[in-house]
Amino acid sequence: MKLSMMLIPTLKDAPADAVLDSHKLMIRSGMIRKLSSGLYTWLPIGLKALRRIENIIRDEMNKAGAQEILFPILMSKELWDISGRWDVFKSELFRLEDRHKSSYALGPTHEEAVAHLAAAEISSHRALPINLYQINTKFRDEIRPRFGLMRCREFIMKDAYSFHLDDACLDREYRKMSSAYESIFRRCGLDYVKVSADSGAMGGSGSEEFMVKSSVGEEEIILCSECGYAANTETAKEKITQNNHGSENGLPPELVHTPGVKTIEAVSGFFKLPEDRLIKSLVYRIASENEIKFILLLIRGDLQVNETKLSGHFHGAETARASEEEVRKFTGAGTGFVGPINISALPVVADISIKDIKNAVCGANREEYHFSNVSEGRDFTVSSWIECYTAKSGGACIACGGKLSTIRGIEVGHVFKLGKKYTLAFNHTVLDTRSIPVNPTMGCYGIGLGRTLAAAVEQNHDDKGIIWTKETTPFHALIITLDTANTHVMNESETVYRHICDGGFEALWDERDQRPGFKFNDADLIGIPVQIIIGKRFLESGTYEVKTRHDGLKSSLTKSEVLPFLKNFYSRS
Repeated sequence: MKLSMMLIPTLKDAPADAVLDSHKLMIRSGMIRKLSSGLYTWLPIGLKALRRIENIIRDEMNKAGAQEILFPILMSKELWDISGRWDVFKSELFRLEDRHKSSYALGPTHEEAVAHLAAAEISSHRALPINLYQINTKFRDEIRPRFGLMRCREFIMKDAYSFHLDDACLDREYRKMSSAYESIFRRCGLDYVKVSADSGAMGGSGSEEFMVKSSVGEEEIILCSECGYAANTETAKEKITQNNHGSENGLPPELVHTPGVKTIEAVSGFFKLPEDRLIKSLVYRIASENEIKFILLLIRGDLQVNETKLSGHFHGAETARASEEEVRKFTGAGTGFVGPINISALPVVADISIKDIKNAVCGANREEYHFSNVSEGRDFTVSSWIECYTAKSGGACIACGGKLSTIRGIEVGHVFKLGKKYTLAFNHTVLDTRSIPVNPTMGCYGIGLGRTLAAAVEQNHDDKGIIWTKETTPFHALIITLDTANTHVMNESETVYRHICDGGFEALWDERDQRPGFKFNDADLIGIPVQIIIGKRFLESGTYEVKTRHDGLKSSLTKSEVLPFLKNFYSRS
């Protein structure tokens, strides 16, 4: 392709609303253009790079035995009512009506569609296991689209759904998909980490995210460098130990006047105790589809509540801190003076971090008073124990006791064990080996193509522009003609262009009548791995200057050496 004939509108500066380097560079290099909030147009060179990602994914999915299908993006409300998710997705689900006043949604995901298909078409164990995938457009009505392709409203996703006769078969497919994902992201040249995760609105259990390491990632990852334990903050665990600093049986509780002492930091300073000797008491509102209830939640003072874990304990209900008015109604005191002793209006739910705690401090349900020397099991009763703390950097690894640390990451892939949620909802049964009808169990496996491409740019760039990896580059070589007025140079440039294309590589030829500096800047911005420069050197010595983008190294090659160079360059791992 001649660059003069290709729509690659490069820019010197990025738009003011672009924050991430990947967003800036994808705009500046002419890959994408913003159409409106959260909606982007793919331009030719960006689409070529996207297709590279798509082909890698398709290749690895096909190798793993998955079969490609394609669903409509528009799905009827009836399907979503069957699964019960019409209301679960709330404002993220873009709803609309057709001319007959029938309700539809633009699919953010396609569990309902594939469950409906499988229920109609798969009735025997002989058809299982089966893994069906698509590469399709999705839509989520994000409240604040930002960061370019990292969080937009319309996006392209590979989503796969597998069906199995039993959990053992699902486990095998889950591992196969996890391995395929590792191959996909390695081939994309990404530095990633696989972490345990929460399934969220998808449902099910057994969930892993594939996170690309990035300082601008939207998620925090908890890591142990000693044993390799990794999880996102929604599911991460740490080893919880109590430091009671007192007699084994605990001292008798004492009511202490604490005027104006409301925060954990203030209470710690007043009693001259570390924060892990405090009991944080919080009133929470739990709203499910059928009821609203309130609880008193206890957690150790040095820890924060993980509301994803808390919601999971209540089967996905919405959780929120109670208002000050509600706190006073149930406890008789304001926030900061609430505690579990002598409280009857609320069930007491406690995080495992306070189990067996002794000689602790908690609110007294009396304005400007606290209890000291409080011991769990003696001074108050817990009706339900849960795990809802947020693991933190510096904590002890749950697996080996090593010190945890945190990094940030960009989620590019997610695999779930969905179980029977959707096959039960759609009344999908198959006859097993004994001719007994059973509900299949499902897996779900997703990759965001735009996010993967943006993450590749985020990890592979410098101050000059993008540095494409070998399998994601839109072109293999960029031919730069410096003296376009010279017929000999132009003819030679076209000859080597044809030579490269005939040799099985895709080349972009910059034959524009522009200054060398302008062409070099564009070349580095666009980031094609190999640049072949034809100009004065060819006229003098019959050789081309070849530059590799990732390291800036330059060499001189004759025409006969170009193809072997490219073959060697792209064959190296």
